[in-house]
Amino acid sequence: MHPKTMGSLLVTLVIAMPLTMRADRDDRRHDDRDCRESEHHEHNVNTPVQLLGVIAVPGNPIMSTDIGWVDPGTERFYLADRSNFGVDIIEAEDNFYAGRVAGMAGPKPSGGGTSTTNGPGPNGVLVTPNRRLWAGDGNSTVQVADVDPDSPTYLMILKSVNTANATCDTNTPPGNPASTTGHWCGRADELGYDPKDHLILVANNAPLSPAKICPTPTNPAAHCAVAPYATLIDARTYGVLGQITFTGAGGLEQPLWDAALRRFWITVPGPAGGSPMIARIDPTKLPLTVDKSIVLDCQALTGTASASITGIALLRHGGRYDDARAVARRHRCRNQHVASERPGRAGAERCRVCREQPRVQCRDNSRSADGRGSEESVRAVRSGGPRLHRRVRSLG
Repeated sequence: MHPKTMGSLLVTLVIAMPLTMRADRDDRRHDDRDCRESEHHEHNVNTPVQLLGVIAVPGNPIMSTDIGWVDPGTERFYLADRSNFGVDIIEAEDNFYAGRVAGMAGPKPSGGGTSTTNGPGPNGVLVTPNRRLWAGDGNSTVQVADVDPDSPTYLMILKSVNTANATCDTNTPPGNPASTTGHWCGRADELGYDPKDHLILVANNAPLSPAKICPTPTNPAAHCAVAPYATLIDARTYGVLGQITFTGAGGLEQPLWDAALRRFWITVPGPAGGSPMIARIDPTKLPLTVDKSIVLDCQALTGTASASITGIALLRHGGRYDDARAVARRHRCRNQHVASERPGRAGAERCRVCREQPRVQCRDNSRSADGRGSEESVRAVRSGGPRLHRRVRSLG
C-alpha cells in the first residue's frame, strides 16, 4: 500500500520467529552470553519474518517521520509523526492506537531563518520513568509532555525548552520566542537520558550561520553551516545546564547513556573527506567536555571511505557496537584469539578485548533538500535469539 492512497497511517509490525527470551541468572551467564553474541547475531540475520497485521493511525497519511521509541514501563511504542505534527502512541501489548501528543512543528523546512522555517519536528523521542515524553522539535525546541494515562494533563505539552545559542540565533536571548526572525539553529534532534542524574542530552545537528552565505547550485542564498552542538537539560527543572560544541563535525547523531561508565556516548560524523568519531561525555562535570574519543577509519573497517556513521548500541557490559551486520560479522569476539586471565572463565578475557573495539557502520547518509530522510514507512522488529534486541532506525 502507498501512504498517499490512505486516509490513515498503517504501522506495520514485523516479528522475527522464533523469538526466545530467557532471563539472566547471574553475572557468569552474562559473560558467557556476551561471548556468544556473534553467533546469535548470525542466527538473527537468517531468521524469517512474519507479517502480523496493521494498526490504523488517524489523521494525515504518513509522509515524514523520525525516531520510534519503545518504553518497557508503559509497554507503548512512540513514533515521531511529523505528518500529524506530534508523537503517536501505540499500545505494544494489545496493538492499537492509544493517542497522540500534538502541537509540534510538523514537516517544516530548514534554513529559512524564521520560527516556521527553522527545521521540522518531532525528531528524537524518549520516555523517562516518570512518564514524561521528551521530543526534539523544530525551531531548536525540546518538548516535554505528560504520557501518564492516569494524569489530568495526559497528552499535554508541559514545557518547551529552548536549545538555541548565539552562534546561530541573533535574538536576545538566543531563541527568543517573541521574535519570528533570526532563528538559524535548526531543529533539536535526537536525545539521550541519564536516569542516575536525571539529565537529558540533545543534539542540534545542523545549525547555520545567521550572516555568512555559502551559495550552492540550487540555493545561491544558502547560509553556511556552523559547528553542531549538544545541550544538557535538567529533567526535573527543565533548566539548560550547558552545551558542548563539536568543531569541524558534519553533524551529530543520537546520544546514548552508558550506565556502567555513567557517561554519554555520541556518534559524530566527520567533515567531507574526514573521519567520524564516537565521543564520550561526562554530564556531571561542567563545562561539558569530551573525555574520550574514538576516531574511526571507515576505509579500514568496511573497505568504503565515508565521513558518516549512524547510531551506536551498548552490549550488556558497556561495550559499543553498531547495528551494521556486515561490520559486526568481521569483528566478532570469536575472532579475537586471547587467552583468559582467570581459570574457569574461558571466554571472559576474549570478550573483554572484543568489547573494547567499537562496532560501527560507515555509510553515506543521503538527505533530501530539507534535511529529512527519504524513507516513508516504519517497522518494529523483534529479533530472535536468547536476548531481545529492540532496534529503531532514524529516518531523519
